[in-house]
Amino acid sequence: MGIPSSLSQGILANFKIFGLDFLSAMDFLASYILMPFGAFMMTLFVVRVLGLDEAIKEATNNGTVHFGLEKIWSVLVKYVVPVIIFLVFLSSTGIIKI
Repeated sequence: MGIPSSLSQGILANFKIFGLDFLSAMDFLASYILMPFGAFMMTLFVVRVLGLDEAIKEATNNGTVHFGLEKIWSVLVKYVVPVIIFLVFLSSTGIIKI
């Protein structure tokens, strides 16, 4: 990735991917596609695979640290955060305007 990105500022400056040089195309892919996708997948992992109870145990060090917002956090992670991440993805790709 480094060599094509470097060359896109010089000898490959006229090589375009969707109207962007290679460096800008990779920046767009990483920033606007992969980061929201990764955040969405982490949220699904915590909710579906790890489980909210296990995540709360991790956050509280098996109950030794007080976490007073665990019910609100559980609702946010389960229902609100995936919707917000999806809206950020749609907004960053230009599908919707917020």
